[in-house]
Amino acid sequence: MNVKTFLAMLRRDAHVARRNFVTLLLQTLFQPMLLVFVFGKVMTTSGLIQPEYKGMLLPGIIALAMLLSGVWSVAMPLVSVNSRNTSRSARSELAAGLMAP
Repeated sequence: MNVKTFLAMLRRDAHVARRNFVTLLLQTLFQPMLLVFVFGKVMTTSGLIQPEYKGMLLPGIIALAMLLSGVWSVAMPLVSVNSRNTSRSARSELAAGLMAP
């Protein structure tokens, strides 16, 4: 892949990210905060896990957030394209993104 193609794809993805900024921000930030709350506060205070577990929590949360945000960003457009009220342009944009190297 040459630099021109990479920059075109980067511009396209940046445009989509700007258009869906609030949704992207909520997806990216809400999940790690929820995981920290559940594993760091709820499960340690209820006695299900030991309080020393909090020290190992951050690397695991970062890894889980990266993995699940990647899966989520691929799976959700596929689900939304199969809905009945999806426009033809949304389908073609998704197809172009899936066929990109």
